[in-house]
Amino acid sequence: MKKLLAKLHVAVLVTATLGIAATCGCGKRPPPTATTVTTKTVTGQVVGVAGDPVAGAAVVVDTDLSGENFVRLQTDSEGTFTFDIGVPTCESHRHGIFGRAAVRARGYAVGGGVLRDGDNVIYLSRPAEVSGRVLDSFGQPVAEALVELNSVQDIRRNSILLDLLGEDFTTRSGADGSWSISGAPASGGVAYVRLTDPRFVGVQTHAIIRSGRAEDVVLVARPGGSIAGRVVYEDGAPAQAVTVFAQPHGGDQPGSTQWSRAETGADGAYVLTGLDEGQYNVLVDEVSGDWVAAAQEAVYVGPPGETSVSDLVLTPGAVVQGQVIDGQTGVPLPGVRVGGHGPSRPLSSAAIFGVHTDSAGRYTLRLPPGESGLSAGAGDAFAEPGVQTVNLQAGETCTLDFRLWPAGPQ
Repeated sequence: MKKLLAKLHVAVLVTATLGIAATCGCGKRPPPTATTVTTKTVTGQVVGVAGDPVAGAAVVVDTDLSGENFVRLQTDSEGTFTFDIGVPTCESHRHGIFGRAAVRARGYAVGGGVLRDGDNVIYLSRPAEVSGRVLDSFGQPVAEALVELNSVQDIRRNSILLDLLGEDFTTRSGADGSWSISGAPASGGVAYVRLTDPRFVGVQTHAIIRSGRAEDVVLVARPGGSIAGRVVYEDGAPAQAVTVFAQPHGGDQPGSTQWSRAETGADGAYVLTGLDEGQYNVLVDEVSGDWVAAAQEAVYVGPPGETSVSDLVLTPGAVVQGQVIDGQTGVPLPGVRVGGHGPSRPLSSAAIFGVHTDSAGRYTLRLPPGESGLSAGAGDAFAEPGVQTVNLQAGETCTLDFRLWPAGPQ
């Protein structure tokens, strides 16, 4: 969706339901068209550097690169794994990619990479130690600081996100500030580590791996600030087990991971720790999909200390629903990401709201009242539709349909 396209045709239908249905916009919704789904069999083999098969390796596949749909597998005696995936014929934006894998096997470093149509080979090497020290701003060692190996890039430039594996790649620094974590590939690449101790500003750095070992790195521990608040429902009742996170207002600051995440307690309270000085947007991630909350924007966090904010209020909000259609054929487009910015995900930070269309090309989003901008993205095969703005009232249901047209000459 980053390319400028010579031809751009978008038709949008908007229906506002305020007690009774009213239709406005241009064009007519095409009749439902059956979508053909092709079953693809994805196969792979996990091998060592000498090409020997690795049996019993754990394979986790993010099948649509969204972080929402996973397949968990184990290699057989030949080191192979296989799974079937249903792919609608109109999902040409996949470009032959059927997931991103992360692999873990005893005695080996982590491995993985993008899975394509046909056979795939994932190479595992022996593990290398990633090590370094945690020091304070005066160069003195910091003990008991929590350090995490976050991700690695192997010598073949495959990026492996360790979160997919669900394993613990963390350690604490010793009395002299030193730390060491095993699991990066000794064959070469880059290891990304970060300081995740809530007492300090979250910082991230990387270590280059050459000749079987990673260079030592230093993480500088600076006391961090925090944001404290509550999440409540409209009647003031506390909202328990709701995820709250902070992102920089107006862009990241160099040298810091610049985000924090926490879950509310029984009283609806949360504390977001490890924040550098600056302004942040505080956002709610309510997974049930039944509640939404407008974000707190531009909350200033000073040097070490706690900043209190007003309550984040969960409401039923309003609903935006619709269908994404191939404007040329009238065929619904499954797997298209529909999302954008608005009161829940302000444009002043990196977070967006979004959902993928279902097998009939339909989507549903619950959003806070106010103005939100939505777009639908289906990759390079279709022209980028641009952003459509809706101004929602509490309790309203709005229908916003997108017609995507095949991309023209560039």
